[in-house]
Amino acid sequence: MTNTQIVLFKSHERIAQKLIRWQTDSQYSHAGLLFSQKVLVESRIPDGVQWNLFKYDPLIHDVFDVHTLVRVSEKVYEFVCAQAGKGYDYWGCLRFISRRRLPENDKWFCSELVFEAFAQAGVHLLNNVESYQVSPGDLATSPYLYKVSF
Repeated sequence: MTNTQIVLFKSHERIAQKLIRWQTDSQYSHAGLLFSQKVLVESRIPDGVQWNLFKYDPLIHDVFDVHTLVRVSEKVYEFVCAQAGKGYDYWGCLRFISRRRLPENDKWFCSELVFEAFAQAGVHLLNNVESYQVSPGDLATSPYLYKVSF
């Protein structure tokens, strides 16, 4: 299996993406996991965790390699496979915006899924942060991420 990459989405014109960019003061509004440079796993409104073919557009996507001392791709892949079909975490977005803890559930918003997948593989992309606190822009600040030419 090739390394897992993280895709961060830049400007979208939908209201939800505008709100995310505004609230986080970031150019990024969405995140996903890329496998074999072809398959994108993401959590999207309204369907939740889904698998899609990835079509790179440099105006929309930034792609990042994740550099660690251990191989984690298989563990990340196994984790997201177990999440396939789970719903979108609307409550998580409220937790994210309010920074308050709300009841846990088995649903995911985009950056929460990406962050937790790596955490389950033993790589904490950011220190002292829980997955429900991570925005797409926060992921870009991880010392493990390196933007690559695609």
